[in-house]
Parts: sequence; structure tokens; C-alpha cells
Amino acid sequence: MARIGVYDLDWHYGFYKKKIFNLDLMKVFNYYWKKGDIVNFISPQDSDLNRYSAIYYFKDNPNLKLPNKIKITSNSYLRGYGFYNCYKPLRRDVLDTPPTFMPYEFLELPKTTGYLSNSIKKNSYIRLETEDYSFYKPDSKIIYIADYNAFRLDNLNKLLNDKDIKYYFVWPIICDTKERYESCKELTKKSNRRLQINFTFNYNFILNNKGYNNIYPIHQKEETKEQDLFNIVNAAIAYKKEGLPLFLMTGDADNKNFYNQLVVWARYTKPISFYDFCSTDEKKIKIYNAATLNNLELNKLLRTKI
Repeated sequence: MARIGVYDLDWHYGFYKKKIFNLDLMKVFNYYWKKGDIVNFISPQDSDLNRYSAIYYFKDNPNLKLPNKIKITSNSYLRGYGFYNCYKPLRRDVLDTPPTFMPYEFLELPKTTGYLSNSIKKNSYIRLETEDYSFYKPDSKIIYIADYNAFRLDNLNKLLNDKDIKYYFVWPIICDTKERYESCKELTKKSNRRLQINFTFNYNFILNNKGYNNIYPIHQKEETKEQDLFNIVNAAIAYKKEGLPLFLMTGDADNKNFYNQLVVWARYTKPISFYDFCSTDEKKIKIYNAATLNNLELNKLLRTKI
């Protein structure tokens, strides 16, 4: 009888508020459990890792650095997009094993996470890249997609055929090319996540895609950041005239307080100028004044009556 450890690095060290159930981990856990082996869901507090015959480390987020305390040895196995920038297929007998939520159910789950696990159990949980459909149910109302940034995958188009299905992408979705966006944008209407636009766009692009669940960066390039800001503000004003929210991301921009207020104002659907939005709060108006002090054109634009 072997002692197997499974270690979800995203779960324990990730910065996302919402916990994500790792599909491969649940399958590996169940495979060894059914064999009669001892399988443990490792926590950061587990100090004796030498007692395991094998440890499987799971990491989907490529931006998550491996903690210094994690030592990769000859009995370590690395799984997930976070290690390889792709998903490597599981061995066939493991792939054919259905996932189990048992390792996560040993934990005290927050209400929202418990709701998510119950919903996944009732519906489908699939991985597109490795074509893992072992937990697909034909009568599902929701299909949960386990892939990190699924919009990079060629077989994403298959999802367009299911017209009455909703898709829940457990990881953020990012689109890097306009061509890719045009071929798959209809999915945003059935998706729980806003699609992060990561290619060069202009004011007209934002106006022409009002019906899609997109989120735009305020700045695209350092050399165009001033024009980018004007385009975003003008687009937000146009959206407000129709009572629509515009969703924005600040990224790593300077003057974070100002851009955070811009994000809130843009998604606020009432027809109100940015200046009027800030004017009722002394702290907000100080942020506004500091950001527009040396930019009269921006100041004038942000005072535009709607």
C-alpha cells in the first residue's frame, strides 16, 4: 500500500478570492484511492513530506511562484498549465477515472465554494486541451471549463454548437488577437467571465462590441497611454448615454487611485460625468484634481455633461 500526496498549490498559495477545484487532482486522488492506497490532500502545515511514496504538485496559474519551502525531488510529479504553459494528458487509466471532490470536502469550505462544488457535481466539468470529457453530462445546464485561459485553444469553437448551455470558465479568459475574438466572441454572451481584451483596439471597436461581455485595459501601450485614456473616457460616455456599463481594468498603471475611480464610474450606468461622480466625496475630488491638474483637455472631457 503506497502513501500518495496531492498538493494544490493554487488552492493554498493563489491570490484569487474564489477557490478553484483542480480537475486533474481530483482524478489522481480518486485513482489511487480506488486502488486502496492512502491518499492525502497536503497542506502547507504538513511538515513531513518524506513519508509519501509520491507527491503530485498541481499548479495552473503560471504567475504563481513556487514557494521556497517546496522541494522537488525524484518522487515529485508536476501537473498543470502553471508548470508547462500547457496541459499534459493524464495516463489513460487515470484519465478514465472520474473526479472526486473528496479531498476538498475534507476542508471547511466557504459557502460560495460549497455552492460551486454542488453545482459542478450536478453539471459537467471538462478540460478542452486534453479533451477530458469524463465528467461530461449530456443533460447539463452548465459546463465548467477547467482550462487556464481557454480562449487560446483551437477546439474552443466546439462550444459554439451548444446554444442553450451556459459556460463557467473557472480561470480568467484572455483574447490575444482580433481574429480569435471575431471567431469566438459569441461565447462571451453565455460566459460567467468577462473576456479580457489583450490586443490593440480603438474607440470604434469598443462601440461596435457593446453586446459582448468584454473588459478593456485602460492603457494598451506606454507610448499611446494618453490617447488610450481619452478613447476609454469617450467610450464610457457613449455607453452611459445608452445606460450601459463599460468594464475596465487598471493594470499596473501609475496613479492607481484615479484609475480605480475611473473603473467604478465607467461601470456605473447612470448618465453622470466623472467630475460630478467624484464631486460629492472630498477624497475623490482630491484624486480628480491631482490627476487633471496639468491636463486641461482631460479635465474638460471628464466634466462632459451626459
